[in-house]
Amino acid sequence: MILRRAHDALESFKQLDSHLLLSPRQLAYLCIFALGEALEIKDVAMRFGGSYATANNHIRKLKELGYIQHGRVAGYQITKEGINSIQQFFPHTYPPAL
Repeated sequence: MILRRAHDALESFKQLDSHLLLSPRQLAYLCIFALGEALEIKDVAMRFGGSYATANNHIRKLKELGYIQHGRVAGYQITKEGINSIQQFFPHTYPPAL
């Protein structure tokens, strides 16, 4: 059982590390948005433990690729494309909606 989990974890890491559009850190930022909240850049930086400038760079990249969008009122929210990507990498954590 432990070997199976270790193998699965290694396969997940290989898949994350080989993503052509996003770095593992950008995928981690996308996971923050997968909680469904509308977040400002400063909130994302605080949750991730990074600087405002770093969060801004990652958010800009995610927005350019269509994974997040600026919300109606305020903050950024995950898009359907972002949710699909998260479900692809983490199906056990973010299962597809029925």
